[in-house]
Amino acid sequence: MNVVGGGKALWGVIATVASVCTIACSFERPKSTLHGPLRDYFAEQGVQVDAVRCNGRLSDRVGSRVECEATIGDQRVEVVMEIVAEQAPPVVRPRSATLITARIEPEIEQRLRAEGRPVTQVRCQGRLWVIRTGIERRCEVIEDDGRRLTWIGTFTGEGSHHRARLVPQSPGVGGS
Repeated sequence: MNVVGGGKALWGVIATVASVCTIACSFERPKSTLHGPLRDYFAEQGVQVDAVRCNGRLSDRVGSRVECEATIGDQRVEVVMEIVAEQAPPVVRPRSATLITARIEPEIEQRLRAEGRPVTQVRCQGRLWVIRTGIERRCEVIEDDGRRLTWIGTFTGEGSHHRARLVPQSPGVGGS
Protein backbone atom coordinates (compact mmCIF):
# COMPACT_ATOMS: atom_id res chain seq x y z
CA MET A 1 0.00 0.00 0.00
CA ASN A 2 1.35 3.37 -0.98
CA VAL A 3 0.74 5.66 1.99
CA VAL A 4 2.08 8.75 0.24
CA GLY A 5 -0.22 8.23 -2.75
CA GLY A 6 -3.15 7.46 -0.45
CA GLY A 7 -2.44 10.66 1.46
CA LYS A 8 -2.54 12.69 -1.75
CA ALA A 9 -5.81 11.05 -2.71
CA LEU A 10 -7.27 11.88 0.72
CA TRP A 11 -6.26 15.56 0.41
CA GLY A 12 -7.83 15.62 -3.05
CA VAL A 13 -11.13 14.35 -1.60
CA ILE A 14 -10.97 16.93 1.22
CA ALA A 15 -10.24 19.74 -1.27
CA THR A 16 -13.16 18.61 -3.49
CA VAL A 17 -15.56 18.47 -0.52
CA ALA A 18 -14.38 21.88 0.66
CA SER A 19 -14.93 23.47 -2.77
CA VAL A 20 -18.38 21.87 -3.13
CA CYS A 21 -19.28 22.99 0.38
CA THR A 22 -18.21 26.54 -0.45
CA ILE A 23 -20.80 26.52 -3.21
CA ALA A 24 -23.62 24.44 -1.71
CA CYS A 25 -23.23 24.35 2.07
CA SER A 26 -24.57 26.92 4.45
CA PHE A 27 -24.05 27.36 8.12
CA GLU A 28 -26.88 28.12 10.50
CA ARG A 29 -26.59 31.06 12.82
CA PRO A 30 -27.62 30.33 16.41
CA LYS A 31 -30.87 32.04 17.43
CA SER A 32 -29.01 34.21 19.91
CA THR A 33 -26.97 35.81 17.11
CA LEU A 34 -30.23 37.04 15.53
CA HIS A 35 -31.13 39.08 18.61
CA GLY A 36 -28.30 41.58 18.09
CA PRO A 37 -29.25 42.69 14.55
CA LEU A 38 -32.90 42.92 15.58
CA ARG A 39 -32.10 45.02 18.66
CA ASP A 40 -29.72 47.17 16.57
CA TYR A 41 -32.44 47.82 13.98
CA PHE A 42 -34.76 49.29 16.60
CA ALA A 43 -31.93 51.04 18.52
CA GLU A 44 -31.14 52.99 15.32
CA GLN A 45 -34.70 54.32 15.58
CA GLY A 46 -34.28 55.22 19.25
CA VAL A 47 -36.28 52.29 20.63
CA GLN A 48 -35.09 49.69 23.12
CA VAL A 49 -36.35 46.13 22.62
CA ASP A 50 -37.52 44.33 25.76
CA ALA A 51 -37.48 40.78 24.36
CA VAL A 52 -36.79 38.88 21.12
CA ARG A 53 -38.13 35.53 19.93
CA CYS A 54 -37.28 33.85 16.61
CA ASN A 55 -38.89 30.77 15.05
CA GLY A 56 -36.06 28.70 13.71
CA ARG A 57 -32.58 29.56 12.61
CA LEU A 58 -31.14 31.59 9.79
CA SER A 59 -28.50 30.12 7.49
CA ASP A 60 -25.77 32.17 5.81
CA ARG A 61 -27.21 31.32 2.38
CA VAL A 62 -28.61 34.26 0.38
CA GLY A 63 -32.41 34.11 0.49
CA SER A 64 -32.53 32.43 3.89
CA ARG A 65 -35.33 33.89 6.06
CA VAL A 66 -36.64 33.54 9.59
CA GLU A 67 -39.69 34.96 11.38
CA CYS A 68 -39.02 36.85 14.61
CA GLU A 69 -40.96 38.93 17.09
CA ALA A 70 -39.68 41.89 19.10
CA THR A 71 -41.52 42.95 22.24
CA ILE A 72 -41.38 46.68 22.91
CA GLY A 73 -43.47 47.74 25.88
CA ASP A 74 -46.94 46.35 25.25
CA GLN A 75 -46.39 46.06 21.48
CA ARG A 76 -45.29 42.97 19.60
CA VAL A 77 -43.61 43.68 16.29
CA GLU A 78 -43.45 40.78 13.84
CA VAL A 79 -40.42 40.95 11.55
CA VAL A 80 -38.77 38.90 8.85
CA MET A 81 -34.99 38.63 8.96
CA GLU A 82 -33.39 37.73 5.64
CA ILE A 83 -29.93 37.25 4.20
CA VAL A 84 -29.82 39.37 1.02
CA ALA A 85 -26.07 39.35 0.32
CA GLU A 86 -23.14 37.08 1.07
CA GLN A 87 -21.09 37.99 4.14
CA ALA A 88 -23.70 40.59 5.15
CA PRO A 89 -25.76 40.85 8.32
CA PRO A 90 -29.44 39.96 8.04
CA VAL A 91 -31.89 42.60 6.85
CA VAL A 92 -34.79 43.28 9.25
CA ARG A 93 -38.24 43.97 7.75
CA PRO A 94 -41.25 44.61 10.00
CA ARG A 95 -44.46 42.98 8.72
CA SER A 96 -46.53 46.05 9.66
CA ALA A 97 -45.77 49.75 9.57
CA THR A 98 -44.34 50.96 12.86
CA LEU A 99 -44.28 54.50 14.21
CA ILE A 100 -42.00 55.76 16.96
CA THR A 101 -44.13 57.87 19.30
CA ALA A 102 -41.26 60.26 20.17
CA ARG A 103 -41.14 61.15 16.47
CA ILE A 104 -44.86 61.58 15.89
CA GLU A 105 -45.58 63.70 18.97
CA PRO A 106 -43.96 66.82 17.42
CA GLU A 107 -45.77 66.12 14.14
CA ILE A 108 -49.16 65.96 15.87
CA GLU A 109 -48.31 69.12 17.84
CA GLN A 110 -47.32 70.96 14.65
CA ARG A 111 -50.47 69.84 12.84
CA LEU A 112 -52.71 70.98 15.71
CA ARG A 113 -50.95 74.36 15.88
CA ALA A 114 -51.47 74.76 12.13
CA GLU A 115 -55.18 74.28 12.82
CA GLY A 116 -55.02 77.16 15.34
CA ARG A 117 -54.91 75.14 18.57
CA PRO A 118 -52.66 76.61 21.31
CA VAL A 119 -50.81 73.34 22.03
CA THR A 120 -48.15 73.20 24.76
CA GLN A 121 -47.44 69.48 24.74
CA VAL A 122 -48.41 66.17 23.13
CA ARG A 123 -47.70 62.86 24.93
CA CYS A 124 -48.58 59.63 23.19
CA GLN A 125 -49.09 56.15 24.61
CA GLY A 126 -46.19 53.71 24.38
CA ARG A 127 -42.80 53.95 22.73
CA LEU A 128 -43.85 52.45 19.42
CA TRP A 129 -47.10 51.89 17.55
CA VAL A 130 -47.68 48.90 15.29
CA ILE A 131 -50.07 50.17 12.63
CA ARG A 132 -52.94 47.93 11.61
CA THR A 133 -56.22 48.86 9.94
CA GLY A 134 -58.85 50.13 12.37
CA ILE A 135 -56.48 50.35 15.35
CA GLU A 136 -56.91 53.44 17.52
CA ARG A 137 -53.97 55.16 19.16
CA ARG A 138 -54.21 57.93 21.73
CA CYS A 139 -52.20 60.93 22.80
CA GLU A 140 -52.79 63.49 25.51
CA VAL A 141 -52.80 67.08 24.26
CA ILE A 142 -52.21 69.91 26.70
CA GLU A 143 -53.12 73.43 25.59
CA ASP A 144 -51.56 76.70 26.77
CA ASP A 145 -54.39 77.32 29.26
CA GLY A 146 -53.93 73.84 30.83
CA ARG A 147 -56.94 72.32 29.07
CA ARG A 148 -56.42 68.62 28.35
CA LEU A 149 -57.68 66.85 25.27
CA THR A 150 -57.29 63.33 23.94
CA TRP A 151 -56.09 62.97 20.35
CA ILE A 152 -57.51 59.72 18.92
CA GLY A 153 -56.05 58.48 15.65
CA THR A 154 -57.66 55.61 13.75
CA PHE A 155 -55.45 54.09 11.07
CA THR A 156 -56.97 53.51 7.63
CA GLY A 157 -54.79 50.66 6.37
CA GLU A 158 -52.99 52.89 3.84
CA GLY A 159 -49.52 53.03 5.40
CA SER A 160 -49.51 55.38 8.37
CA HIS A 161 -52.51 57.42 7.17
CA HIS A 162 -55.14 58.02 9.80
CA ARG A 163 -58.25 59.91 10.74
CA ALA A 164 -57.93 61.88 13.95
CA ARG A 165 -60.25 63.62 16.34
CA LEU A 166 -59.81 65.57 19.57
CA VAL A 167 -61.98 64.81 22.59
CA PRO A 168 -62.02 66.94 25.76
CA GLN A 169 -60.91 65.05 28.85
CA SER A 170 -63.10 65.00 31.92
CA PRO A 171 -61.86 67.18 34.78
CA GLY A 172 -59.46 65.18 36.93
CA VAL A 173 -58.33 62.92 34.10
CA GLY A 174 -54.56 63.26 33.72
CA GLY A 175 -52.87 61.41 30.95
CA SER A 176 -53.80 58.74 28.52
